[in-house]
Amino acid sequence: MKSLDALALLMVPSGLIACNPTGTTQINQGFYPGVALSLQKSTLTVSTSTVSSGATAAVTLQLKDTNGNPFISSADGNQTVAFSFIGSGTSGGTFGAITYSENGVYTGSVTGTTGGTSHIIQATINGSAVASTGSVQVNSALSVPSISVNAGSSAVFTISLNAASAFPVAFSYVTQDGTALQGVQYTATSGTGTIPAGQTSTSVTVSTLNDGNGYESKNFNLNLTGITNASATTASGIATVNTPLADSVRDFGSIEGDNQWFYGQYVSPDSFGYSTLAWNGVMWLGTDVAGTPLITQTTQHPGCGTNTFDGLPVVRRWVNPSYTGTLTLVGHVAKANTGCGNGTSNTVVVNGVTQFTKTLAFNDSVGVPYSITNVPTTPGDTFDIATDFIGDCTCDETAFSMQIFYTPQ
Repeated sequence: MKSLDALALLMVPSGLIACNPTGTTQINQGFYPGVALSLQKSTLTVSTSTVSSGATAAVTLQLKDTNGNPFISSADGNQTVAFSFIGSGTSGGTFGAITYSENGVYTGSVTGTTGGTSHIIQATINGSAVASTGSVQVNSALSVPSISVNAGSSAVFTISLNAASAFPVAFSYVTQDGTALQGVQYTATSGTGTIPAGQTSTSVTVSTLNDGNGYESKNFNLNLTGITNASATTASGIATVNTPLADSVRDFGSIEGDNQWFYGQYVSPDSFGYSTLAWNGVMWLGTDVAGTPLITQTTQHPGCGTNTFDGLPVVRRWVNPSYTGTLTLVGHVAKANTGCGNGTSNTVVVNGVTQFTKTLAFNDSVGVPYSITNVPTTPGDTFDIATDFIGDCTCDETAFSMQIFYTPQ
């Protein structure tokens, strides 16, 4: 073991404090009848085994003889007693004021400085080491962040330590209702987790649900208990679940304008005509051949005929009824029918201006997510997701979704 900085020295009654050339405070024990210390047959025991990084804990240190009894020498002497941490790394803490009481017992405090370390406390008498049977473990600080997620996505809590620990940090976790309710806005989750020794984090994932009940944000807690080898035994984080103002899948309906959604086909690159589609009891259908264009709850297919609207995208549109503020648009696009065709061209259009474009190969069933942030909005603004064919329109059914999240002005 490598000797580290001597952190503090102890003084008995009538002791004389002196400083050595290295700047370490030394306590000379002198001429105190019945308690002069001797190196022979002495060991050191420590009462406090853990302290948190940045925190201070009481510590009791006692010199004993080899039989485990407090060591009291019958001979007077002039002894210099010092205490320090020893270990293979940097110092894990510092000693505060430590005083001698009686029967070889010293009391005081130690402050943890480097989390995740363990150090033997070494006593020396006149510069010679006394065998030690105790150590101080300095624990790292654990934290659980507060996070914000969109409804329907995963809430991922990253459980972190402020410094890697030499010891595994274990805990139990469970979700708890706040304004969000389990089974409504999120899925109840519980279990155990561990941050392995030498690492600084792990994660806990909670599924959130899109309840469709307004756009107000709601929250739930993730509570950690039974934490071991960290600075606290409990911790908690908050997840805020943002419910979308509009959702193309959740709000899908059989009436034009229901939930402010409209279904149709562009009649020109900068115009939208939805009268070309009609509800057939299952989906929205146009008048082109082969039952196209069409829009279902999750997919859409461009038209394949020779009517006026041939060659223009099939579209579902949301119209802002009354909101002024900022929107975030998120969604996903992928081929639903991968059996043939030349792929599709897909766009997100806001007030006639393209904000996102993705060309999909005919067999791209994975697709891509998209996110468009900080979109200013006022009543009457239009938000489209449009799909067009490439070359021909066979097998062009495409899954295309959009969620709209609102931040009031």
